[in-house]
Amino acid sequence: MNQAYDYGISNRHVTCSDCHNPHSVLADPLPPSAPAVSNRNSRVSGVRVMNGAAGTIPSYIYRSALEKSTTLAEYEICFKCHSSWTIQPAGQTDLARFLNPNNPSYHPVEAAGKDLLIPDTAFVNSWNARKTTYCGDCHGSDNPAIRGPHGSIFPNLLSAVYPASPASRMINRDELCFRCHNFETYANSLSGTGLLSGSRWNPPAEIHGHAFHTGEERVPCYACHDSHGSLSNRALIRTGRNPGLTSFSQDANGGNCTATCHASRPYTVNYSR
Repeated sequence: MNQAYDYGISNRHVTCSDCHNPHSVLADPLPPSAPAVSNRNSRVSGVRVMNGAAGTIPSYIYRSALEKSTTLAEYEICFKCHSSWTIQPAGQTDLARFLNPNNPSYHPVEAAGKDLLIPDTAFVNSWNARKTTYCGDCHGSDNPAIRGPHGSIFPNLLSAVYPASPASRMINRDELCFRCHNFETYANSLSGTGLLSGSRWNPPAEIHGHAFHTGEERVPCYACHDSHGSLSNRALIRTGRNPGLTSFSQDANGGNCTATCHASRPYTVNYSR
């Protein structure tokens, strides 16, 4: 039997036992560290990825619930439904392709991010550029008292608000991105230099940087960034949204960007890439 069809279009489903084994559920003596799965998800099947070059579809190995040779990663459970290992519904993102650590940029699910020079001041809640993250750090219940991605009032099972629209709007502190990324660095143009300089694209090197665009011009993160990964750009940059970027280039000390709201402009950065 081709296991890839277990979660395909004709049998698209989820049951509790897809993520939990009722005979093996244990409490965690200590909080697990990403990507290792919680004991509450132990002894379930998953999908291991063998990543190729940036942007390519990986190859897969089905991992039986009985396998004990390596530690199961949380994302390996998620990939049973949310990768090209199965037959995905039309329009659904192949997350294994976008989270590939060989891509120019990606959220650090399978491996730590590539940009390890980002200062700790650019993060909150003990996050930093060297950590890896769980899918469940963004996807889960809107109620913090309920663990796991079982239901949410927000679209896409997000645990906080994140409007998937590039339209200009007021950016708020309680949005999903700012559970890890410092609002004072990326969205408050009145912050001091010590906080603003945590982003390369900010004062003192660039006065019209992140905080200016997000805090004053009300440009949301979604207008210029992809959430899971980029197949062609660093810094999760996304072109083609309106409003948003139409072209973008980088070098060690800055770069150039063209957007729907302005012509081509050079910029400089606070610290090298």
